[in-house]
Amino acid sequence: MSSDCSAAIQNQNKSWQDKKATEDQIKQLEVTSLQVCRNLDEWATAVSYNPGSMGYEVLSTEEAANLVYLPCEGDDPENQTPVCADAAGRGYLG
Repeated sequence: MSSDCSAAIQNQNKSWQDKKATEDQIKQLEVTSLQVCRNLDEWATAVSYNPGSMGYEVLSTEEAANLVYLPCEGDDPENQTPVCADAAGRGYLG
C-alpha cells in the first residue's frame, strides 16, 4: 500500500472523528483518497485499517471493497478516479 493512499485514508478517518468537519471537507478527503489510491484493492486495504474513514468501527478488506459504491456514486459518478474506474471495471458499481 502506498504511503499516499494510507495518508489519504487516515486523513479521511480523522475528518469523520472531527465534530467540526463539514460535509464538504469530508467529501474532498474522500475524493483525494479515490484519486491517490492506485486501485480498489489498495483503497479497500487502507479502509480496512481505518474503518472510521467510512464511519464503521470494523471492516474487512472485502467489506470495504463492497462499500466502494458509496464514495464512487457520491463523489465520482463518472468513475474518473483510479479507484472508481477499477471498481466499475470489476463490477463493484451498479
